[in-house]
Amino acid sequence: AGTGEDNISYRKLIDKLNKLQIEDLRLLFKINPNLSAIFVTYGKVGSKIFYNNGYIEMVAADEALANSPVGAGDSYSAGIVYGISQNWSYSDCARFASELAAISVESHTSYPNIEKLKLLKEKGKGRRM
Repeated sequence: AGTGEDNISYRKLIDKLNKLQIEDLRLLFKINPNLSAIFVTYGKVGSKIFYNNGYIEMVAADEALANSPVGAGDSYSAGIVYGISQNWSYSDCARFASELAAISVESHTSYPNIEKLKLLKEKGKGRRM
């Protein structure tokens, strides 16, 4: 487990990256005006949703006992795509994706716990549109 000091240093690094990223993201929105949102992950801190209107929303990551990072990014991406396919709000997509990534990192293999996935799917049925 990390110390509080580690978390502060990690957050300071993320703050610096955010300042650089925001300009890059604004450029992406200018290049493609049909783009409505961009999801950016920050590991154990969570993710941010950058909207084309300039609004930024932070979505906290679920607590997870990380055994292996293998598949976490893929799981997060899959969660976003699944949520969008279900017409969920972007916030709900990010929360679901975070939960899915948490299940992934808790696994000792590249295969997540199927029972946890089933529970997460049931929980997802109540998401907003």
